[in-house]
Amino acid sequence: MSTVTDWSKPEAAANLEKSYASLTSQHQRSWTLSNLPPSPSDNVLDLGCGPGFLLADLASRSASAHGCDPSEAFLALARARCGSAASVCACDGTTIPFDDETFDKVYVVQVLLYCEDPLAIIQECRRVLKVGGSLCLVETDWNGLVCSAPQALFEEVKKVCIGTFLDPYMGSKLTGLLRKTGAFTINKVSTFLMESHDDENSGEGNWTTNWVFTTAPRKLRAANEQELLRRWLEEMEGQRGRGELFACLHRILVTAARNS
Repeated sequence: MSTVTDWSKPEAAANLEKSYASLTSQHQRSWTLSNLPPSPSDNVLDLGCGPGFLLADLASRSASAHGCDPSEAFLALARARCGSAASVCACDGTTIPFDDETFDKVYVVQVLLYCEDPLAIIQECRRVLKVGGSLCLVETDWNGLVCSAPQALFEEVKKVCIGTFLDPYMGSKLTGLLRKTGAFTINKVSTFLMESHDDENSGEGNWTTNWVFTTAPRKLRAANEQELLRRWLEEMEGQRGRGELFACLHRILVTAARNS
């Protein structure tokens, strides 16, 4: 049975919405928009809009904002969040329901690691972008995950956790995929550190706490790894009590202009 996350399930969508409401995720969205800010005259697309946080930000800064996602659970959350400020529709990314050269900017954030054919999705983004329009890709390469857990325990837990992605190493492949299309000029590559200190927020706003004590345990439970979960929580709760807890991860951003 596949362990790749099924985002059609309302519980999975609600869990991601809660994670994306965190302070660290808010900072990441601000970083994304600072690297490719929409202008007030832009028509923009958020492909794989999820619960609609970035889409709402785009709608407040552009002339017209549209979101697409294959998950009806996500679309319901995005509609509730954005209201009439943005339009949303169902789409799996391989066939975007808009005409050629519709958009000034297209954003694809934390999407391609779940996709069977990321190149096809990038090529479809190229189709709906205007010539000279910009594409923003943001992904994670889970090789970059760092954690204070003992190495053997960390590797066991990491193996289970990255099993929920089709390609957990997508972040390192973005520039190669763009070059393969022959249709983009890469403008910028940047990284964002997903990490938070206890003095920032010790609760749900803290990415480190959330990943160690919420996300990883949820994935271990789903995989029926109860003994591994017990060992993980025992170790990490001990580290938290001693002030030793640490985890971080890089998001990788690439912006590119359609040149043909």
